[in-house]
Amino acid sequence: MTSSVSEQAAPLISGEDLGIALIVTVVGLCGLFSLLGIVTNVTNLVVFAKLGFQDNINISLMGELITGLITAFITFERCLCIVLPLRVRTIISPGRTKRLVVSLFLLLFCLFLPCYYTNQLAWVFVPERNTSILKITRTPALEVVNQIISMTQGVLINTFSFVTVIICTTVLVVKLNKKTKWRKATAGKGSGGSGDLGLKEKKVAKTVTFIGAIFIVCSLYSTVVFFCLVIDTDLFVRGKNENLFLLANSISILLTTINSSVNMFVYLKMSSKYRAVFLQTFVWSD
Repeated sequence: MTSSVSEQAAPLISGEDLGIALIVTVVGLCGLFSLLGIVTNVTNLVVFAKLGFQDNINISLMGELITGLITAFITFERCLCIVLPLRVRTIISPGRTKRLVVSLFLLLFCLFLPCYYTNQLAWVFVPERNTSILKITRTPALEVVNQIISMTQGVLINTFSFVTVIICTTVLVVKLNKKTKWRKATAGKGSGGSGDLGLKEKKVAKTVTFIGAIFIVCSLYSTVVFFCLVIDTDLFVRGKNENLFLLANSISILLTTINSSVNMFVYLKMSSKYRAVFLQTFVWSD
């Protein structure tokens, strides 16, 4: 009876296994991808600054350094370019895009600001060492703040971003395929049609699809974890399954870091303008 009770009370992830996992994910892999992310994002800043911010897409792609909501906005804006090509400039202007990017940055900053209140640095006396050490202490409001952030960021914002990216990308691809078929048909009949324009639209669609796919793959896990946190409060820090939460959170951080580090390679592959400025700046600068 005693052994069965102790087995039930045992954590799903032991402290030793958790320590190894955190070293591999947070210290090792996250450290490497964070270093890569610094290089790629600084590169993006330099290239987009040289490209200028007259186009909405350049502003949006630079802002994608901030949040997945920008990815949703990019797919929405590109979708409008296909569905309403003559009106998109009046609906989404560069000025409005800049204000949107700044507003989303402020929204996310304010959302996570309470975390600094619930996790504070304080001197704590450790009897085993007979001295005080500087540690992160958590206030009683931690669990409430975590629930609010999980619901807002993980469930509402991430879910909205997923749905928007999927819908807009689907509409974009379907409309693009229809227009491509129409151009081929009219060109074959000698009624005009621009193959170059179709090629440009295809490149834009592929770029947006790649960006959206990377976002979905890297963020889907985090969304599932956030939903689990809302459903099962034992997964929070200080909960019964605290170690499982910390492991899941470390994997989520790793995937988010990867998502923020690899977009430069998509731009190099898919955007001729980005590639030309990149090569001119970092390769052929002499």
